[in-house]
Formats: sequence, C-alpha cells, structure tokens
Amino acid sequence: SRTMYSFLPNQRKVTPETTAAIVELMDLNANKKLIQNKLLHETGKVITLKDITNKCRSGKQQSNCDIEEIIKKLKKTYCCSVELSVSDDNSLVGIFIQDKIMQESFQAYPEVIFVDATYKLIDWKIPVYILLLEDGNGQSEVGGIGLLVNEEYETLLWFFQTFKRLNSVSTLIRLFVSDKDMKERSVIREVFPNASLEICLFHSLRTFNRELTCEKRGITPKVRDQVKSIFEKLCYSKNEEEYSCLYKHLQEVAPNSVLEYFNNNWHDLRNEWVTGLTSNNGNFMNLTNNRLENFNGKLKSVIPIFSNLET
Repeated sequence: SRTMYSFLPNQRKVTPETTAAIVELMDLNANKKLIQNKLLHETGKVITLKDITNKCRSGKQQSNCDIEEIIKKLKKTYCCSVELSVSDDNSLVGIFIQDKIMQESFQAYPEVIFVDATYKLIDWKIPVYILLLEDGNGQSEVGGIGLLVNEEYETLLWFFQTFKRLNSVSTLIRLFVSDKDMKERSVIREVFPNASLEICLFHSLRTFNRELTCEKRGITPKVRDQVKSIFEKLCYSKNEEEYSCLYKHLQEVAPNSVLEYFNNNWHDLRNEWVTGLTSNNGNFMNLTNNRLENFNGKLKSVIPIFSNLET
C-alpha cells in the first residue's frame, strides 16, 4: 500500500540541509514530535522519531575528538586545573577537572563534601563524579569533577588523591556524605583518614530493603516486614541507648540469616547511618544526599543525554 511504501528506508531519506535543520532544532531542545510534524508538512516524507534521533547523532561531531585539544580548551578558555590518568597501554582512565570558582568554593567551605556519580551525561558513556559543597548560605557549590572510565578501586583512588593533592585545605574536611558503595568508602578512608563518613539515609533504607528479601534471607513476608520496621526505627534512633534497645529487640525477632547480614554490614557502622549518632560528625543537618541528587537532576535538565563533551 502507499502508506507502507512511505515507511521504507529509501523513501524516508532526507537531504543534508534537512539533516542540518534537525540537528539545529534538537540543539534547541525542540520536541521530536513537533519536528516530525514540521518535516511531514514541509517535505511530505514520513520521518520516524527514531530517524530524528539518528540524524541528530550522525549530524553532530563525535566526541572521540582529540583529548589533548579538550584539555587545552579547558585550561586556556576556562582556566581549569586538569589532571589526566592513563593506563599502561596509554588508554584513558580518568580526567579530573576543577576551575578557579570550584577551588575558591572549596577553600571557603571544606568541612562537608557530598559525593556521588551521575550517568548518561556525556557520550563517552562513563560516570561523572561530582564533589559538592554547602556554602554559608546553605546553597550548593561544586568542588570538583571527575570523568572516570570505570569505578574500580585504583581509579577512585587516583581521583580522590588528585583532589587532595591539588587542594591543600583538604586537611580540613570533616565529613563525606555518600551512598554505601564499599569501594568508594574504602578509598575515602585511605585518602582522608581523619574525615568521618556518613551514609545517606535514603540509600541506607533502600539498600537494606533491597537486601532483605524472602528469597535472599529465607524468611517469611511477616518477618521481613517486621525487621524492616525495626531497621527504620534504628535509622532514626536519637542516641546509643535507644539504638541498643532497638538492637536487642531485633535480636529477639530476627532469624540468624538476618542477624548475620545486619551484624556484618550495619551494626559496626552505626555511627555512619544512625541519624542520632551522625549529628556528632558536623553534617550541617544533612541526613541524605538529596542536595547532590537535586544538582544532578538540574544538570540533566539543561544537558541532553549523552552530550558531546567538547560542546
């Protein structure tokens, strides 16, 4: 039929000028459906939404561009401190970036650092690590950025060691707020032995709920829900006495499989996730990493998914 014929690949081809127009509209964050209707009206061709995405990607300059040129641009145009890590075979491992504003912000407010990675931001498809600060007005400031090819121990170690080496006031850091990633936390402990660690309250509850399943622990739904309720109360314990009372109750209720998991993964770390105990770390009343989560959300609202790093 005529309709089926119009959907054939050869019939959906567009001119280079049309491709350029698609890229320009996508750069302005135009709605794909509106672009599709515009092209149908102007060219009479049926263009699928997938076609628009593909044209946009093919029309843009790929970001496998010269890394040296990017670094030169960062240093010359934006006055950034840039450090590069490569492997033995000269493959990229990570890039550390910090401009003057980031340096000045960290010098002024080095006490608490929020750490997390965001994904799908640049088209290298690698995690972007953000070090976030809280200023005197309670507002967020970026202290440093890391583009890391992987999240292995050695890569994270290089990132945090580089941050420490380039910032002499890092000795004044009192607290890191992060999720419960063991590699990340182990690296922070090694590089900043005098700083405390705090596990984001939201991540604590989410991680515990994810690990406490009937299948993993061999428990009934009733026991699972009962233990989850106790753990949430443990999170909000006001002091060691209240925690001890709830912990005793957990020992009476939970089977050995749950107690073993809790003791191995949570009990000895209670100063890092129980809200009444973390307040002594000087967290400025930050119990979660929501500050950084919100910042990452704002980044993605202005930076399209898998954007070209050079732009």
